[in-house]
Amino acid sequence: MSASVPLLTGSTLTESTFMLATPRDPIDERELHDLVKTNLHAGDGDAERFITLYRRGFPSADNTRLYQLISTDNWLTANIALLAERKAALGAAPVYVYHFEKTTPIEGGRLGAPHTLEIPYVFDNLDVPTAAIVTGTGADRYALAQRMSSAWTNFARTGNPNAAGLPTWPSYSPQHRAVMIFNDQCTLQVDPHREQRVAMTQWHEQQAQRGA
Repeated sequence: MSASVPLLTGSTLTESTFMLATPRDPIDERELHDLVKTNLHAGDGDAERFITLYRRGFPSADNTRLYQLISTDNWLTANIALLAERKAALGAAPVYVYHFEKTTPIEGGRLGAPHTLEIPYVFDNLDVPTAAIVTGTGADRYALAQRMSSAWTNFARTGNPNAAGLPTWPSYSPQHRAVMIFNDQCTLQVDPHREQRVAMTQWHEQQAQRGA
């Protein structure tokens, strides 16, 4: 029914910090291993394999942020890529993918960019009290809100999110995995963190085959 309807979809950098169970304080190597093992329903070897893989992709991340990134990809970001692939495969309407990476200043930045943080930017209502709680009060927020709200408005109006102030934003396909990175500097990247995406997608496929 929706094959001919354009789609705009995406995720935030650390979706999982929206959940109280996700650590924000420092964790040691043992805690990281155990958390990844539980989150992925994995054995010790696979847990360590994912930790090594994500350390390589995010060399500046500490243990806490590393877990936030792994659990976020497991929960949502890898599935966004799968959703976009399947939409593109229908060949009836374009799909556009974004990744929101501007972090919130609250709690000293420990939350990163949690689930739904992009919403106040999309609707350009940063100064609504409930929005300001999570986005902060910095003037640097407004330029990004202008770009994002323009993109979403254009998409709602025309089915195409391209807007002033953004790089050219092509539709997503398995051959050209274009992802708009929303941050203070917005960039268009093709298949960002490909190694991690492929590994997580393959893991999901293995879990499905096992009935996990």
